[in-house]
Amino acid sequence: MTVVMTPYLQRIWNHLVRRYRLRIKQDTDDLRVLSRERAGERTGGLKNCIVELSRYVLTYYKRLDYLEFKTLTVTRRFRHGKQVKETIDGDWPDFTVNGSGSIRRMYHGPPGPGRRVRTISLRNYYQLGDDCLARLIMVTSDDLAWINELPVTYHPLSNKDLPVIKSLDNLFAHFTGPGIEIPKRLRHAVPLDELFVLVQLVPGNYLNALAATVKHTRRLQKEPTNASRVLYWYYRGAVEDPNELHFQTVYCYVGCCRALDRQVNPRIRSAARLKSERNAMMRVRWLQRTPEIRTDSKFILKRLEFGDVKLELINDNKRLLQEATEMKSCVHTYALDVIDGKCALYHVTYRNKGYTLEVRQDFKRRLYAQQLLGHGNQEAPKRLTRCLQQVLAAPNS
Repeated sequence: MTVVMTPYLQRIWNHLVRRYRLRIKQDTDDLRVLSRERAGERTGGLKNCIVELSRYVLTYYKRLDYLEFKTLTVTRRFRHGKQVKETIDGDWPDFTVNGSGSIRRMYHGPPGPGRRVRTISLRNYYQLGDDCLARLIMVTSDDLAWINELPVTYHPLSNKDLPVIKSLDNLFAHFTGPGIEIPKRLRHAVPLDELFVLVQLVPGNYLNALAATVKHTRRLQKEPTNASRVLYWYYRGAVEDPNELHFQTVYCYVGCCRALDRQVNPRIRSAARLKSERNAMMRVRWLQRTPEIRTDSKFILKRLEFGDVKLELINDNKRLLQEATEMKSCVHTYALDVIDGKCALYHVTYRNKGYTLEVRQDFKRRLYAQQLLGHGNQEAPKRLTRCLQQVLAAPNS
């Protein structure tokens, strides 16, 4: 029986059948199931043993025009050469996709709410007519890597921009700007999905500088590379202290730019400056994922001025981000402790200098200063530390 499905689903179907060598297991009016098993680890003897298998299952729901691909972990127990038990230890749905162009990609991880899921909707891209743009993006490679990271996922196009884009070059121009061409050396050295990342992250007038980086770096000429590695070697040639620059710093910096929808700064000339910009964006990302802080009433002081010592309660995420940036510290990582009612954070001004104070309670519910640090986590003066300890220990403080 021939499966009748949209060309979009048919292309995914054919690829999975070829890649995993799937065989037909069930074919009814409602669904068609293909599967295959791959032997894994074997423990025990020849007749009494345990065998772990990986099972790949592809299901097409005909009435819904819907595909589902799963990877299952199966354990089989044998006794005297006969199978006595089979258990499914893990059920990992890799992705589901429907005819309207919506893909749900489930990343492998522990079952439950912690599993990461990304939904990519291609519905709008089919308004171009003849599936032009969707075909250019999806069929460039026979591999399904674009399901993991569709190039335009981070920068989706609005409906008003869709009629303008009729080819792959139009799509590039949407990000680089009119009249800016992508050098051929970059097109040849970087795969399509990573090329999209580059043109979205790098200002168009610096694409030639990246092409020159590829030209003079032998490691980038041997095989297709990714955007982070191209930018790493670009910064290696741009900064004054290349030996202080690490790949993980650039990789994290690129990831932060993508997550915050920003372009990289190609004018950076020192490894310390790149690390500083990365840290600043990491703080922003941290607080974006953190609920708004509210200090527990038991930590709120009635008086905030004690002679030449002034205190300011840090009681919202924006102020916490400002404190972490100005003091160059990791105080923003204490946001969850504040939310859980474990501590409070104060900014202390003493002799025209700023300090960050962490207040906690001991087992007798008395307040004390857990930490008091200055700019760059420098130690505070002992006189200020003694003053604050007395203030917190006093009743009705």
